[in-house]
Amino acid sequence: MRISKPSTTGESSYEIYKNIALRDQASEKMEDGQEVKVLDASGDPKVKIGWAIYKFSKESNWFDLLEKEVQPIIPKPTIINTDDYSIFKTVNNLSVPEAMFAMRTNMRILEDFDFDLSFDGKDMQLTPLGGARTIKIAYDGVIKYLSILNQKLSFSVFDNKGKGKRVHWVVDANVSDTDILSTYMVFSFNDQGSPVLVKPKSTDAQIPIMQVSVFVPANGTAPKAKDFVIHKYWKKALAPAEERIKPTAPEAVEIDNYTIEKNGEVLTVPASLNPIRHNYTIRKNFQLDLNFDDKNFIRVTPRGADENGFLQIPIEISSTGAIYALQLGTVDLPVNAFAGSPEMVHFGIMAKVESDQAPKVACEYIIEADGSPIKLQPKQTDQKICIAQIRAKLPVNTDGWREEFVTMWRYWETALLETFGETPVDGYGAEYIESNGLKQITSIGSMNPTYYNLRYLQDFDFDFKISYNKTNNALNFAGVPIGGDRTIKITRAIWDGLPDGSVLPKETLYGSIKTFSGSYTPVKGKYCYIHMGTNMNHIEEIQTVNVTISASPNIKPQSNYMVTWGVIKVYIPLDEEQFDYSKVIIYKYWKNALATFDELMQDYKERNP
Repeated sequence: MRISKPSTTGESSYEIYKNIALRDQASEKMEDGQEVKVLDASGDPKVKIGWAIYKFSKESNWFDLLEKEVQPIIPKPTIINTDDYSIFKTVNNLSVPEAMFAMRTNMRILEDFDFDLSFDGKDMQLTPLGGARTIKIAYDGVIKYLSILNQKLSFSVFDNKGKGKRVHWVVDANVSDTDILSTYMVFSFNDQGSPVLVKPKSTDAQIPIMQVSVFVPANGTAPKAKDFVIHKYWKKALAPAEERIKPTAPEAVEIDNYTIEKNGEVLTVPASLNPIRHNYTIRKNFQLDLNFDDKNFIRVTPRGADENGFLQIPIEISSTGAIYALQLGTVDLPVNAFAGSPEMVHFGIMAKVESDQAPKVACEYIIEADGSPIKLQPKQTDQKICIAQIRAKLPVNTDGWREEFVTMWRYWETALLETFGETPVDGYGAEYIESNGLKQITSIGSMNPTYYNLRYLQDFDFDFKISYNKTNNALNFAGVPIGGDRTIKITRAIWDGLPDGSVLPKETLYGSIKTFSGSYTPVKGKYCYIHMGTNMNHIEEIQTVNVTISASPNIKPQSNYMVTWGVIKVYIPLDEEQFDYSKVIIYKYWKNALATFDELMQDYKERNP
C-alpha cells in the first residue's frame, strides 16, 4: 500500500467516485487491475477520513488499498508539569497545596474579587470584574490595600511564543499603606513555559494573587476556553465570610464616638477604653461564630467547639509573665433580657481567665438594662474579661434576626500577640515561622552552628514555655519534645575526604531529644540567650542534654560530639516595662541540617551495598 506517496499517473487516469458505496456499485463494469479514486473513503475502516486510491481484482471481486490521504498531525496538549510543590493535579483540577500557597499565613483578604479572562488575538487580557480598584487586606490586623488592575499577559516572552505547549504566568499585585490605586501589576514566567514556583515574597510590597496557564495551539490560533487553568491564590487567603467587608444597613452603624470610633470604613475601640488590660497578651487567635436560627436568641459559639460547645484547644493568655488559659464556651444572648422595647441592644461577651487545668466553662454575657452600649473599661478583677461586644436590632413581631443588622466588635484582637516584625538579629540569616504564639525563626545561609557535614536523619520539635517573674527577676523556661523523650539518628563525616575524592566515610551517632527546664537570674533591659544542645554518642540511649544561658550569644559549633540545635533569645524588661512575648524568639538551627530524601537514600545505599 502506498501511504502519502504522490500518484505518478495523474488524477485524470482514475475513475473517480464520491464514496465507497458508489465505487462498489460500479465494480461489475470495472476491468481487472483498474485503479480508482474515492474522494470520501471514510467508509473504509483502513482509511476513516480523506481520499483513497484502490486497485480492483476482478477474479476476487476485491479492492486493494494503494494510497490514502495523509492527515496533518495535530499535537496533543502538553501534559501539565505538576511539580507537587507549587502545583499538583487531581482528577480534573489543578490546585496549590495548602502548605505551599503563595500568601503569608498572617495575611487576610477582606473582600473577594475576580477577573474576566479573554484573548484579543495577540495577548491574554485580565480584566477585574467591577473595574480596577483597591481591595482591603489585613496583616495581623493592620489594614493595607491591594491594587487590582487590568493586566496584559504576553506570549512573546516564551520560546516560539509558547506554540504547541502549555505556558504559565504568575500575576503579582502591589500592596500599599494608603488607599491609592497602583498604576501597574506585574507578572513572572520562565521562558520554557513550565509552572512557576510560587511562595510568599521576601517583602510584603507585592503578593502573587494567581497563576494563569493556557495551552497554546501549535498554529498560534486563539486558545479555547477549556484550555485555560487559573489558580486563584487569593481565594486561600480570604477572611472568613463574617469578617469580609460587605454593605451594612445604616441602622447597624450608629457611632457614639465614645465606646466606638469610625475611621473611614473601620470601626474601632479607642485604646483608652479597651476592656482588656494593657498587660494582657492573648497568644493565639480564635473566632466566635454567630447563629441566628432561633428568633429568641443569638447563639455565640467558639469556632471549632466540641459537641458540648467548649473550645478544647487551649487559648493561652499571659499577664506580667504568668501564663493562664482563656475559657471559651457557647453562650446564648436572649431577646427578653431587656426592659421596655429597645430597637437596638448590646451584649458584652465575658470569658474567664483561669489555669489551663481548670474545668471548662461557658462564656457569659453582660448587658445594660435599656440595651445601651456596654461601658467599656477593664474589670476590677482579672478573672473575667470582655472579649467582644455584639450589637443587634431586635426581631419585630414574628420576624427573625437579620444578620445585616448585627455587628460584633472583637476586642480580643486588640490584645493579640504581635507577629514577628524585626529584622534578623546577631548577623545570622533568619526565616520567620510562627507556632504556639512564640516567634520562631529558622537560621539560613552560611551562619549555621551545625557542622556542614552533619545531618539529622529525623525531624523533631518542642513545645516551649517561657515566663518571667518580675518580682523575683526570674526567667523560667521549659521545653517538652513533641512525641516524648527519645534519641534521633545523626550522620557525620569522619574527616574532610579521601585523597582519591571517593565518598566520605561516615559514622552514625545518636543525639538526645529530652525534656528540660530551668530558671535564670538575668540582667534587666538586655537580651539573654538560652542555648540548647545535645551530646552525640554511638550508643542509642537517651543522654544528658546541654542547656546553657548567657548574656551574649555563643552560637557556633562547640565540638565534634556536642551540637547546639537551637537558641531562645529573650528580652528582659526594665522595672518600668512589661514583659513582651513579641521579644521571645526561637532559632531552630536543626532545621538547616535535616537530611534530604536524596541524602537518606544515599546513606541507605552506602550502608546496604
